[in-house]
Amino acid sequence: MKKLNLHHLYLFYYIAKYKSITKAANFLEISQPAVSLQIKNFQKECGVQLLDIVDKKIYLTPVGKSLYFKCEELFALKEDAEEIILGNKETVNEMISICTTHPFGDYYMGSFLPLLINKFQDSLRLSITTDSSDLILEKTLELETDLGIVGKPVKHPKLVIKPLLRESLHLICNPKHELANKLIIHPSDLLNYPFVTHEPGSSTRKAIEEYSAKNSIKLNVIDEIYSPRLVADIVGSTGAISIISRHIISDYVKSGKLKSIPIDGGLFRYFFLIYHKEKYISPVLQQVITALESWCDNYNREILLNISKD
Repeated sequence: MKKLNLHHLYLFYYIAKYKSITKAANFLEISQPAVSLQIKNFQKECGVQLLDIVDKKIYLTPVGKSLYFKCEELFALKEDAEEIILGNKETVNEMISICTTHPFGDYYMGSFLPLLINKFQDSLRLSITTDSSDLILEKTLELETDLGIVGKPVKHPKLVIKPLLRESLHLICNPKHELANKLIIHPSDLLNYPFVTHEPGSSTRKAIEEYSAKNSIKLNVIDEIYSPRLVADIVGSTGAISIISRHIISDYVKSGKLKSIPIDGGLFRYFFLIYHKEKYISPVLQQVITALESWCDNYNREILLNISKD
């Protein structure tokens, strides 16, 4: 037997459904003789009788009945598939994976995710993971994640890279520290105090190192700490200083545990959105990208507004 021809299955299904070759031919917009000939050849190729015609009436044989029910299931699945492709199926739940750095995941996704949940309701499933910028880059290139959010600029011919969010970095110190009454911090102010820095490879540490090199200063580093919260706790209980995201330590400042002072000329760290150029951007994924960019644009405007107020 040759491989099943979907066209022949259509012919059989509608003949069986309407119990009439004429009605099936009209529905399929094919001539009645052509339908008769093709269904005859189909049964011959199958080597089994599917239809019995007695007194111009059509009856299904036992095998024909079994095939009819299977065709009914098959074409129902086909209709479901067409609805999914057209985006008209309410039960479609598209899975979107986002891999982000720990700082962005810890301090920003919690504000952004409710927006997505409210927007998409049950039509979207999200997988959110965190990793280092280098590993996120690898996963994005290997198409192991739909979207990546990294803490450093990257260049790669296979990636789309978009600036996403700018964070203002401030000096932090104990409220009783000698620097606490300053309105702005200059490079020379950082020289005479123990400095708590961040883990190697972090975007904040990179920004601090670039700032130090630009201003030809050498910091008195006493600790390298992986956790921004732990950095804040150490600075708040000692005479050490550090530079950290203003957003991360806002609660410490409000409670009076830390003093936050802007850096002369401004100091920032950045987050970037990346995804593979060959990745298919579905309508839902495009909406996620647009929503993320819009949320970050609003955040960036708020940062600029707060800076101007300072």
